[in-house]
Amino acid sequence: MKRKCIVFFVALVLCCLLFPASAFADEGGYTTQSYNVNVNVNENHSYDVTETINVTFLEARHGIYRYIPESGSFYREINGTPTESTYNAVIKNVKVEGDNFDTSSENNNTVIKIGDADETVTGPKTYTLSYTWDPGDDGIDDFDDMYFNVLPYSWPTAIDNASFTVNMPKDFDASQLNLYAGDYGAVNGNQLTYQVNGRTISGNTTSPLNAKEGVTINLRLPQGYYVGARTGREWAIPACIAAIICLIIGAVLFFIFGRDDKTVEPVAFYPPHDFTPAQIGTIIDGETDDKEVLSMIIYLADKGYLTIEQSSKDTFTFHRLKSLPASAPDFEKEIFNGLFPGHCKESSSVSLSETFYHTVEHSKAMIETFFSAEDHQLFTDSSVFAQAGITILTVIDFIFLSLAVCYQLFNSIDLIMLGIMFVVFALIPGIFMFVFSWKMEHRTGMTSGKKARSLTIWGTLSILITAVFAAIVLFMDPVTFYVPIVCYGAAWLLMLLRAQATKRTPI
Repeated sequence: MKRKCIVFFVALVLCCLLFPASAFADEGGYTTQSYNVNVNVNENHSYDVTETINVTFLEARHGIYRYIPESGSFYREINGTPTESTYNAVIKNVKVEGDNFDTSSENNNTVIKIGDADETVTGPKTYTLSYTWDPGDDGIDDFDDMYFNVLPYSWPTAIDNASFTVNMPKDFDASQLNLYAGDYGAVNGNQLTYQVNGRTISGNTTSPLNAKEGVTINLRLPQGYYVGARTGREWAIPACIAAIICLIIGAVLFFIFGRDDKTVEPVAFYPPHDFTPAQIGTIIDGETDDKEVLSMIIYLADKGYLTIEQSSKDTFTFHRLKSLPASAPDFEKEIFNGLFPGHCKESSSVSLSETFYHTVEHSKAMIETFFSAEDHQLFTDSSVFAQAGITILTVIDFIFLSLAVCYQLFNSIDLIMLGIMFVVFALIPGIFMFVFSWKMEHRTGMTSGKKARSLTIWGTLSILITAVFAAIVLFMDPVTFYVPIVCYGAAWLLMLLRAQATKRTPI
């Protein structure tokens, strides 16, 4: 036991000694001699940033971390009232000169891990990295501004000397410029000196910055200074255009391939092609129901193959009179043999209660197989193509809706988040729409009363589900209220077209 404790203690000491030498320097282990930042502010309110950082490693390290905020708050005075506004920035075009790096996201920060996991560095080292920081439109109607932490407040060590250069895209009023240095939320720039030369603001620190101290530049600009700033709604109009195009294509598919030709309906007293009631019921709505199969018992009795005797209120006895001809359809033989198992002469509803439901299911499958044959197809291949095409167009409509929602929420198109948005805002309401469409397609037939009730229930439920998800999208961004209206509206119309795209064959 003592031996195990000693081994554990030695292993623990070795880990403590070796771990710092194999870690990236995110919490010290080095000093920062200079931190130089160059910023090009673009007309669309994005910032192209280049940082040159000179550090000295006091012990062997693999590299450093740079944390760039993806979201946060700005505090401004608007019409004399202190106002907090939030931002959700997109960080892109990340590059590091001469060093390996990886990027990840952590606690609302883009994390740039600079260095090589297989190599360590000691002593002086210079890192040069660049990226684009895009906070998007500030949502303020009274003015535009440049509000940027030119030196990060997350830097883990003191900075001996820092300098910065900011290039603006247009002329500005230098009297509206304010710089702050120190802890986060500092309101003075006593540690700074700066100058304005045309559209360029440059400056440097006059004393070292402590760890976690930074520099903020705030420049009030006239409204309209920025043009084309990212709003998060960039996918809204394309989503609506895509929905309308999908609806137009779906309508074309329906009118060309899915709509029945106009026919003259003659008066007829007998079914065509000597079809049975079960077959006629299938032709009417495209599916075979239990009641349509059970109607065959009355049909066979009418043809003289059996008699039906009511023994009691709920009990029936079936008497076999003669066998079916060899030319009878397979499903008809299946029903007849199911009524009289083992070629018996007599059976009752009581004796068949445990077995006849198998006969019904087998008969339904046989009838469906009959109508799936090429010579007996109920619907044309073109209508099947039209239904498939309309379904695909509905999916495309939903994909664009998901893109608009994903970009609005996360300022980027991440495939994982896009998939989640598709499941939530497209797949769930889409399933209800599709089931309603399918039930509408099969709404007629011998059980039309029951189907009508089911259709009403599913229709009401589908509309409510769609309304709920449309309301959620509206709540996320009331400005783009037209997106769920157009996209969900197009999806509904497409599903209605799909239900009607049942062009029949001339059987």
